[in-house]
Amino acid sequence: MAGEPDAENVITILVASDLHLGYMEKDAVRGNDTIVSFEEILEIATERQVDMVLLGGDMFHENKPSRKILYQTMELIRKYCMGDRPCALDFLSDPAVNFPSRFGNVNYEDPNFNVSMPIFSIHGNHDDPSGAGGYAALDLLSVSNMVNYFGKASAVDSIEISPILLQKGRAKLALYGLGAIRDERLHRTFLDGKVKLLEPAEDAENWFHLFVLHQNRVKHGPTNYIPESFLPDVLDLVVWGHEHKSEIPPKKCDVRNLFITQPGSPVATSLCEAEAVPKAVGILSVSEDKRFKMEAVELKKTRPFYYDEIVLSEEAVEPHRPDDVEKLLVNKVREMLRRAKRDHEDRYKNAADIPEALLPLIRLKVEYSGGFSAINVQRFGGRFVSEVANPRELLNFYRKRAAHRPTAAGGAGDADEAGEAEEADRGGAAGRRDMSAAAVSARVEDLIASNLRQQELQILPQKSLGEAVRSFVDKEEKDAIKELVAYVLKRTQENLQKRVQPSANETDIAREVADQREHDVQLPTRARRAASPVRKTGKTSRAKAAPKGKRKARGAAASDDDDEEEEEEAEEEDDEEEHFSAQSQSSEPPSDEEAEVQRRAKGKQKAAPKKKPAAKAPAKAKVAAPAKSRAKAPTRAPAQGSKARGKGAVAAAAAAAAVSPAASPGKGVHDDPIEIVDSGDDSPPHRARKSTVKRDQEDGDFNPIARKGKSAATAATKRRKP
Repeated sequence: MAGEPDAENVITILVASDLHLGYMEKDAVRGNDTIVSFEEILEIATERQVDMVLLGGDMFHENKPSRKILYQTMELIRKYCMGDRPCALDFLSDPAVNFPSRFGNVNYEDPNFNVSMPIFSIHGNHDDPSGAGGYAALDLLSVSNMVNYFGKASAVDSIEISPILLQKGRAKLALYGLGAIRDERLHRTFLDGKVKLLEPAEDAENWFHLFVLHQNRVKHGPTNYIPESFLPDVLDLVVWGHEHKSEIPPKKCDVRNLFITQPGSPVATSLCEAEAVPKAVGILSVSEDKRFKMEAVELKKTRPFYYDEIVLSEEAVEPHRPDDVEKLLVNKVREMLRRAKRDHEDRYKNAADIPEALLPLIRLKVEYSGGFSAINVQRFGGRFVSEVANPRELLNFYRKRAAHRPTAAGGAGDADEAGEAEEADRGGAAGRRDMSAAAVSARVEDLIASNLRQQELQILPQKSLGEAVRSFVDKEEKDAIKELVAYVLKRTQENLQKRVQPSANETDIAREVADQREHDVQLPTRARRAASPVRKTGKTSRAKAAPKGKRKARGAAASDDDDEEEEEEAEEEDDEEEHFSAQSQSSEPPSDEEAEVQRRAKGKQKAAPKKKPAAKAPAKAKVAAPAKSRAKAPTRAPAQGSKARGKGAVAAAAAAAAVSPAASPGKGVHDDPIEIVDSGDDSPPHRARKSTVKRDQEDGDFNPIARKGKSAATAATKRRKP
């Protein structure tokens, strides 16, 4: 770099992640640690006068933080982020696309607020959206205009990420965000090529592409992580959240032409080796021509954590003399406490006044193979109550696993052990698998699987039941299990009405129930969602985003990706559509009941009111925004001569021809702009108007034939936003 760039042409960003606000809030010693760390981060941002703060997920430790934590968080944001200092960032993208809410704006451009230092954040796996309406704690901060919450995917099987476009002088930043998604699902979506990143339409090569995500970086299983090879080369820098080890200096990716920085967590939530690394945040500076640098700033107010290991078989102690073993461990802990005292004095050796040292966190991992016995951890920690912050978790006893162990399939080796060791070194979720007596936390799904190993569920899907129980326990969703049972029962009853003849025996019924259970294994999470979101797709992974005033509509012909997705949707509803489609194509006149169903469907469709298109927002000066394809998915008519989309789509088209008004050549099935979305549960539909199936159920005249007909008609209609 020839020289330091002008400050007017440099975007400065404080980068942090995994604040876990509210962690251990009821602990008498550590209860305020997360709030202290958050305030220090905001103090650094204010002192450096950064343009914005970027958080990589898990701002809150719990999905439903307490009112005390919410109050303290909002108090700090108001204290440090509100003020008269103008924000120098020009917001160039469409805020309604980046922040899809009722207000749809970036907070520092709201005339009712004076925001001097905006915060941009995605959600993590601890504070992810859940419950009725699918809201996260960040939604509360967003609607109160304190945080710009972005990266919330509308669907997990097809993800389109539109960047936030920011500019300061000649420095341009395209900020991408993706909140936490279950690693197995996101891994599959990446493999299917359904994760698409839009690019600025103008001068895309001059924009600095920054991507923030919150996923496992280290492999836990075949698909329980996101490989770095999945990241597109268009990115310049990736901020990787969820991993707690602080690795601020960007490292060149081995398989992609990009850099990765890992902010880590400012608070130790798991007492593993990776958490003992000094806590820090990063100051990212982005200048013109995509040049950048990252500076690590160590946090001084965080509680110090010291970690060490000892192997008893390598020490001068005998297994049959437990008093000598305990004395050895006491001396080791004393040594770690003396090291903590020296470090505190060295940190403030040039300061006029040395502040009082915080009680440190101490963890001694003890390997006691070879005939040794574990001692009482609670009694051992009692002698250090006034010297450490975690007296009940001082020691972690473990036995060394065998290098090779036969498996049920006759194989050898423990494949997960190396992955756990590697992850603990990096500081991710494996570090949180701390196997101390107080920290053992088995997964709910594993507990259910182990208890049901001897007996198989007949109706409820085992995996979905595990997810419901986990939501009930971890996220306090009190109706999660009840909603799952109601949903599966409803689906099973409907399936039996359609497929099973009145003369069927118990064996046939049991077989159909088992088939339905396998079909519903991935559905309950979507069923509990308050509204089924609209899914947008792009043709390629590098679709272009056009500036405001130069928006271009996409072509009417459906892309291959759309064909494949519609085929999947059609196959899911194929059972409901096939029967009605056969009736529609039959030369025989319909029965009285079927004719009444078709007549009612026509009347409801003709009576549907037209929605007025939303008024266009006034264009801002010097603004470049995404193309219309980024704002909404346009209606596309099925092109003649296109490839087959599966028997479900053919049946849907035939059924639609029987129940909907005649469509003019070259146009869609109908021009009703109101979207009809049946979410499959008791929640309200995505738009203001109820689906036909829902109304029929409430009126008491619901029957399988009517559901089949209406599902076929609506399936043939291309979904679009008003």
